[in-house]
Parts: sequence; structure tokens; C-alpha cells
Amino acid sequence: MKRLLKYLTGSWTFMVMSNAQKRVFSIKIPRAIGYLFTLFILSLGTALFFTYQQANSLETNSQTLSNQLMDKQEELKTLQSKYQTLLSNANQTKQKIDKLVTLQQEMNQLVSNDNQLHKGKGGDNLNIQQLNYSSDEQSKKSEKVEDLQTIQQSIPTLVNEYKETVTELKSVQKELARLPSIWPTSAREITSKFGGRSDPFTKSISHHKGLDIAGPYRTEIYATADGLVKEAGRNGGYGNFISIKHSSEYTTQYAHLDEIFVEPGEKVKKGDKIGAMGTTGRSTGVHLHYEILINGKHVNPLPYVLVGQ
Repeated sequence: MKRLLKYLTGSWTFMVMSNAQKRVFSIKIPRAIGYLFTLFILSLGTALFFTYQQANSLETNSQTLSNQLMDKQEELKTLQSKYQTLLSNANQTKQKIDKLVTLQQEMNQLVSNDNQLHKGKGGDNLNIQQLNYSSDEQSKKSEKVEDLQTIQQSIPTLVNEYKETVTELKSVQKELARLPSIWPTSAREITSKFGGRSDPFTKSISHHKGLDIAGPYRTEIYATADGLVKEAGRNGGYGNFISIKHSSEYTTQYAHLDEIFVEPGEKVKKGDKIGAMGTTGRSTGVHLHYEILINGKHVNPLPYVLVGQ
């Protein structure tokens, strides 16, 4: 121990000279300071290396998530387009059915009138012209009956087509209802986006898992999709917190609420009021912290709310 202390209390001498003709300068540096300086350089280098690695990892993850979100955004647009097409097809088929039903009723009435007007005739006064006329009328009546039969055959086909379209429409409608595609509040001031940011408390770089939206105190908060409330209550730094499961894939979360209007196990519809904006938990001011998770992983909520507006 004494030898170590003696060694550390010693010094290193560095001699500096520009050329052989000039005076030599010597510099003494205590060994303890030299070791501390070396340790500082090594620590700084290690910290910079890990910071670079973390930043690079965040950038890679961000790019991966961005690509995934572009796919989801395109999927959402495709579903909305499909829904509109199916709705248009269903309306057109319904109009065709309505027209055919009306036409069928008119044809039934015409055939019924013909049967009343042209019952069997006989007697001395019946002439050839009357027989020919009756024959023409009978031919027209036959054409009407054929038209009526065609209409009657067309209606079931159209009805089945309409039912299939409506079934598919309802399926797409349910899928759209389970997608978190609306703003969670009427406020629109985004104060912090998804991704890397300077933490408002520690000032260090951290990954922000959601979207911060500021607004007036107690601004209403809405469920962004149909679903089941999994959690509603106090949750550490999140403060008053709600988690809603929308499907096997999607979950949304709402934090820092002033008040919660729903309970665990409650079913909610897209647009239902679920809480009021506040500043509970780890918060610097009144705002909503909004998160979307896909298969348990946080994704950027912004493309979803922008697509739905």
C-alpha cells in the first residue's frame, strides 16, 4: 500500500525541445492527475460510444416503425375505399330491387286487369274482327306474363347479391370501427411527437412512446375505436390512465387525465367520451398523452389520427 501511495505521489517528467540548438523545456505532471485524466478520457469515450449506439438504434427503430406505419396507413385507406365501394354497390342493388318490385306490382295489376276485361265471349253477334282483336290482346297478355316471370326470376338473384354485399359491408364496417382512426380529443395542439426527444424532467434524450396533445383543462377525451376497457385508474407516472383493447392487434392508452368516465370491463364505441384532460402523474401541464400499440409494441399515433380526420 505504501509503495502504491509513493508511486502515485510521484510525477512524470516530459521534456520538450524544438531542435538541438535551443533550450530544453521540462514539464512535470503528478502521476495521480495523469491517471485521472486518462480515466476521464476513457469514460468520455465510452459514454460517447454508447450514446452513438443508442441514437443509431433509435434511428433504425424509427425507420422500421415508419415503414410499418406507411403500410398500416395504406391498409386503412384501402379499407375506407372498400367500404365506400361496397356501400355504393349495396345502394345501387337496393334501388334495382325496389324498381323491380314496383314493376312486378304494376305487371301483376295489368295481368289482373286483362283477365277481367277479356273473359270468354260467345253468341250470334261475335264476328271475325273481334276474334282477331282478342287474339292480339291474348298475345300482348302473354308477353306481359313472360316479362313478369323474368322480373320474378331476377328479384331473388338481386336480393342474394344485396345480402352478400351488406354482409361484407358490415364486416368492413366492424374492422374500421376497431381501427383507432380519429383524434382522441377536440384539441389539436401537439406539444411532443412520437420518438426521440429531450425529457422535460431529466433533459436527457429519451424515446417518447406517444403523442402529447395540449388543450384547455377538462377538455373531453374520446375512445378512438370500438373496444373493451382493460384498465381505468391510477398508473404511476401516467397519472389517471385508461387502456382500451380494440382487437387482437390494437390497443390505445390515454394518460394524465383529470377524470375517468369509464370502468374496466366496459364496452365503448368509437367517439364515446371516456375522460377529461388534466395534468395528473408525471406531467408539466394540462395535456393528453395518447398511445397506440400494435401487438404490444408502441407505434406513432400521428398517421392514424391524420388519416381519420
